[in-house]
Amino acid sequence: HGTHSAYYTMGTVLLILLGILILVYLWLKRHYNYWARQGIPQPPPVFGFGCFLDVILMRNIPGLIYDKMYKDYSGHDAVGLYQFFTPELFLRSPELIKRVMASDFSSFHDNVVTVSERLDPHFAKDPFMAKGEEWKRYRAKLVPTVTSTRMKEIYPLMKDVTNRLDAYLEGSESKIFDAKELATLFTMDNVSSTVFGINSNCFSDPEATFRKLGNLQMKEQLKFRWQTIVVLFL
Repeated sequence: HGTHSAYYTMGTVLLILLGILILVYLWLKRHYNYWARQGIPQPPPVFGFGCFLDVILMRNIPGLIYDKMYKDYSGHDAVGLYQFFTPELFLRSPELIKRVMASDFSSFHDNVVTVSERLDPHFAKDPFMAKGEEWKRYRAKLVPTVTSTRMKEIYPLMKDVTNRLDAYLEGSESKIFDAKELATLFTMDNVSSTVFGINSNCFSDPEATFRKLGNLQMKEQLKFRWQTIVVLFL
């Protein structure tokens, strides 16, 4: 009787687990068909990862995933996708984008990721991270720095940095370059020139302060990437 009872209990537990798995599967299947039910095309998602499994596996980056969607659905105004479990609408139509960015912007100004002001008071003030009234306040401070006049002023500075990049590539004995390091040098040289008004000599001086800062930032990139993934899951 004891053995029979144990088998019965085990069978009951397995049936319950199977039932739970079936319910979870049905829920996920319905959840990942949200855009299809709205009549909006969507790429096939992966359960639990949505359209971003390659980002988790570090085989791709979000920008290229969006680029592929843009090209694959050229005949549609919008594409539905899933950032892990969260449905997102990827707009292709200029008219829809204009509505979101202008006439209906009051409904779309919040950002997806939020940074704690207590943990990182500087990054939390980034308009790309803030929400609501804080976003409006920080954006008002940023707008004067990106006017058309300001863009015209910094264009020659950025062109000078591009010329230094060309000289660096042409003057190098090796024709094989580390793309990440090259992008870091170019970015930091642009930042020092356009924001601080100084020539940081990132391309010519291995000990340049901005070059060291750029390398430090790149070392932290992997850690930040995993932190971002955790935030997106939460």
